[in-house]
Amino acid sequence: MLFNSERNNHQTVTTGSTPLCIYGPFNFYGEFTSASNAQFDLWLKGRDKNSGIRDFEAVNTLATSAGLSLLTDHTMPANNRLLVFVKNNQ
Repeated sequence: MLFNSERNNHQTVTTGSTPLCIYGPFNFYGEFTSASNAQFDLWLKGRDKNSGIRDFEAVNTLATSAGLSLLTDHTMPANNRLLVFVKNNQ
């Protein structure tokens, strides 16, 4: 899936040393992590065909291409994650 708004705004969102935090459910290796996430994905796509649960690998690749590195990946309640990205040292 495309991340148009994120791609267009990443430079604005990641100014200075402020980390970029992304919270929510993610797929890993193209697979849902739970049956409830698969149902949630269908619900999201029913509301907006461009939405849905994103693949962690795609988000990480996009962040890397924007000069960010994954600092931490926290497991959160209800099959959610908290991804924390920081700018690479230059």
